[in-house]
Amino acid sequence: MGAATATSEHEERKNRANKRGKEIIAKLTQEIATKKKISAKEAEVEAIKQYEDIHQGRPTKVSEKKLGPHAPFLTFDEHSYNMLETVEVILNIDHSFYKTFYMGQGSNSESRKSWDLFFQMFAQLFFKYTEDYQEFINSFMNELGQHLKTVSKKRMAKEKKDGDLDNLDKDDNELDDKIPDELTAN
Repeated sequence: MGAATATSEHEERKNRANKRGKEIIAKLTQEIATKKKISAKEAEVEAIKQYEDIHQGRPTKVSEKKLGPHAPFLTFDEHSYNMLETVEVILNIDHSFYKTFYMGQGSNSESRKSWDLFFQMFAQLFFKYTEDYQEFINSFMNELGQHLKTVSKKRMAKEKKDGDLDNLDKDDNELDDKIPDELTAN
């Protein structure tokens, strides 16, 4: 499949990551200065320390954000500052995969740690391949997310139709995380 590349594409990516790191520091600086009513220079020192504390020794990090139900389940934010390089895995908490599987009924801290590890490993490999392969992987994950959303809706409709009154009032956050027959059938 895709080959690891160290070309101008790699340099462009590193430049984007450096720019993104500076944007994060600038945003943190502004938030700190406003909140603590201190000078921009003092706030910047604090922002850099905060960034370094969070990202020191962490090449990947998982975070959660509301991105909307139609946005992809996973996005990656590659950023660096002062030689600290991080790929942040952002989970869309509005996505049905998040609600039904990641945080669904039966999910626990151990299962979420396993998912997080999988997503972090995925993120580390993601940036080793060319943009063509990255686009393929993004498309695949988005299509998978859409398929899982459809299966989830079908399962909810089936539960309501079958008169499963215990699950009738459950919203997407409370559905169990059993693998539906539609995904396991050959």
